[in-house]
Amino acid sequence: DKGLDTGAVILERHIDIADTDTTGTLHDKLAHLTATALAEAIPMLADGSAALTPQDHDQAIYAHKITDAEAELNFTHKTTDILNKVRAFSPWPAAWMMIKQGDKSQRLNVLAATTASAKPTPTTIAGKSGAILGKGETGGMVIATADGAIELTQVKPAGKASMSGRDYLNGYPMPDHIITAADRD
Repeated sequence: DKGLDTGAVILERHIDIADTDTTGTLHDKLAHLTATALAEAIPMLADGSAALTPQDHDQAIYAHKITDAEAELNFTHKTTDILNKVRAFSPWPAAWMMIKQGDKSQRLNVLAATTASAKPTPTTIAGKSGAILGKGETGGMVIATADGAIELTQVKPAGKASMSGRDYLNGYPMPDHIITAADRD
């Protein structure tokens, strides 16, 4: 077959994706599964017993190259959507946001987050998704979303090593606010 990834299917395996899986953990699971599947498929190809099943090209979708801009977090989205984005872009290119402290702004990569246990109220968020609500149950920064709040549990400041949300707030002051894409325009 001369197309790109258009040849017949020799073997198909399925894997469960856990609610806690990231792109990185899923990559590792698939690498193990692929090695096992190859060990099964190669002998079938060698002895001619492999059943070649044509792909259904109507089911194929094109996946464009991921851009860094796609990984920016938008806190006007629902909590579940934000957490899924964090997992999808972890470890690369890493979900991120811009934070402002005083007159300085910096990028903060978000490698892991969880639903915050305390739900924000209109009084605490002043009606604004993206408001920083303080420290959460594990000591990480809590940020309001469209329908709740998330707590940052693993972050990476620009030029620094990855650290827990607690360690970040122990070493850096609580940011004044998050700079959104709309704020930068």
